[in-house]
Amino acid sequence: MNTLKYRRYLIIILVLILVTVLLLLALREFVRWRQAQPEIISLPQLSHHVLAVPKVQPHDLSPLTFLGNPALIRYPTCQDEFARNPWSLMAFNGQLYIGLGDDDANAGPVPVYRFSPENQVFFEETILPDEKLDRFYIFNDELFIPGDDPQQSWALGNIYNLHKNQGWQKLRTLPKTIHTHALAQFDGLLFAGVSNQDAAPANLHKDRYGSAVAISNDLGLTWKVQLLAGWRIFDFLMVNGKLYATDIFAGPGMHKWLKERQRTDLHSAVYEYENSGQFKRRPDLDGANMFPETKLANNRAAVIERSAQFIQSSIYVAAFSQNQDNLPTRVAYVATQLESDQVKVERLALPRDAIVWDLFVDEQGIWVLFSQLLPNGNWLNQVWRSVDAKNWVSVAEFENLTFARSFAKIDQTLYFGMGSLNDKIITSCQQNHDTKKPGQKVGDILRFNLS
Repeated sequence: MNTLKYRRYLIIILVLILVTVLLLLALREFVRWRQAQPEIISLPQLSHHVLAVPKVQPHDLSPLTFLGNPALIRYPTCQDEFARNPWSLMAFNGQLYIGLGDDDANAGPVPVYRFSPENQVFFEETILPDEKLDRFYIFNDELFIPGDDPQQSWALGNIYNLHKNQGWQKLRTLPKTIHTHALAQFDGLLFAGVSNQDAAPANLHKDRYGSAVAISNDLGLTWKVQLLAGWRIFDFLMVNGKLYATDIFAGPGMHKWLKERQRTDLHSAVYEYENSGQFKRRPDLDGANMFPETKLANNRAAVIERSAQFIQSSIYVAAFSQNQDNLPTRVAYVATQLESDQVKVERLALPRDAIVWDLFVDEQGIWVLFSQLLPNGNWLNQVWRSVDAKNWVSVAEFENLTFARSFAKIDQTLYFGMGSLNDKIITSCQQNHDTKKPGQKVGDILRFNLS
């Protein structure tokens, strides 16, 4: 009798264990399903939150004025210095927006800081669940930020939007997206250059992540994705009424990576958007064609990471891979024709040792920011402007302990964000952080009056 009762209890326990396991599996699948459901989430609206930037009176660095270093609030230590890099500055509605963070060190969440020229104070607009804010875009009079490296599952990727009526929003709508590096608006559609979980066919290699382009007809609410199976899409170019997506220009290491994953014939450094609504490979647009007069073209990996449309041409910056101890190679070009057999790309006539950091186009022409390392260890930072991409005039120049990584223009004033090269700079930060003057630290925001 006791044996029969024991067996009954054992069966009940086993059934309960089985039911528990099934419930846990069902819960796991529900969580996965829920994480893959697109959603639009309102973000914290902190637009009137004045930052307690360390009170330093505007400091004359003639011809510059030091405004402050808001990045020190979020990233105060020497170990945080790389995250203080102002990767991008954007002028929007008379305000200056600042992009910070570090996707290698996972420095998120990242605040969106804004400087008000009228009030001469910094504000914290919102906080984004991302590791780095690399670029800003303006579409339909609204501000957009691609989710460079969201702090969430890869089931969906993010785009952040300062909506006209709703304030800051997170559009968690990009299917199976790991990174979103670039956005473009073309022919009434929104394009996102991404790294997708399932970009490559399943029969090639266990690593399937790679480049893709997502296309939306409703400004990011829903998407159709074209898988391209390269590395990542880093930028878009618009030339003579056509759109081009740019992947990595492979060097020896990337060629090996592609070969091991059987993607050599799938990858292309440039893809052209066709009237059919699909991107086609353009293997003829290699480093030699896209980066003329540059020795590293086709010998080192490179990506296009800053671009702007100028009339029917595209102005862009190519960043080349480098040895750890070398200065970066960053060169600017103008593409006026990318049709097959009619490719016309020229290197901009800047100083040969110029390291080009940033550029933009407005009604006054093309503005390019570049730096040169001086023999005394300081940096000469310059802004040149052109109305034809051929003839240039210098409009701003200043020497500093560090270089200007980004810039923007509001009315007749230029704003600069001071940067650092890489984590090796931590050593100098530890030695010099307390002795550097205002306007000579990473993350400092400087003002230059053009008038």
